Amino acid sequence: AAEVQRANELASAAAKGRVEGEKKLTELKAKTATRVEAVRAESEAEKDAALQMLMEEHETLLESMREEHAEEVGLLRERLEELREDSERSKQEHESAATKLEGDLAQVAREAKRVRAQNTRLESEARQRAFERESLMQGLAFELIGTIQLYREARRKRKMRLFKGSGDQYKELGDALEIKGGELQLEAKELKGQGKAVEARPLMLQSRVFYKAAANLEKSFSAHKKAIGVLEDLDNYEQARAEYRELKEIDMRHVEEQALVANGKKKKAPKKEEEEEEE
Repeated sequence: AAEVQRANELASAAAKGRVEGEKKLTELKAKTATRVEAVRAESEAEKDAALQMLMEEHETLLESMREEHAEEVGLLRERLEELREDSERSKQEHESAATKLEGDLAQVAREAKRVRAQNTRLESEARQRAFERESLMQGLAFELIGTIQLYREARRKRKMRLFKGSGDQYKELGDALEIKGGELQLEAKELKGQGKAVEARPLMLQSRVFYKAAANLEKSFSAHKKAIGVLEDLDNYEQARAEYRELKEIDMRHVEEQALVANGKKKKAPKKEEEEEEE
């Protein structure tokens, strides 16, 4: 902008010089006319000499003005050419920068698309793992509920065979819970080793829940064995049935707690109740 202003100033100065030259020329012509009139009264020889001198002076002045104007016009043309070259170079630089920016924006858009696709895949995998864990917990809950029903059937029919069978199921279910707890713990350790501590934490908590459920089922299995021994050793059936009922109620509370654990709804039992169950 400064160079353009400078060029405009040079052009204005040239125009101003041209006007002043024309003005001087007009004045010179007027003076020439006046002097011609004055000389006309003199001799013809003096008039011709004066006229010749004036014409030479006029030609010299015109030539000088032409040279000045030609030099200024040349400078202006050179400056305009430089400005044109600078403008063309700036235009090319801007076009190159715009092309590079478009490429960068396209790269960013591709990267954002890839990240969105990756996030969608990770969310889908997380939902699938959550669904699998929920299905597993529901399956365990159904198994525990089935065990409860089996106990009720044993109590209703008073058959030792069913009672012993349910005790074996306690053992099998406890082993299955312990195995599943180990698998979850191993998976959590692998995730933690990969730097995914946030995803590993819920798996570790679930592993602890499975281990605790397995330990409680082990207690229930021990209670079963004790109840079977009581029923086999006592001759008085009524007394055996009373003791069996008492142990059975304790076992039922354990089983129901495991069902709640499997559904994620178990609450910590008061200390007094835990002591009574141990007794």
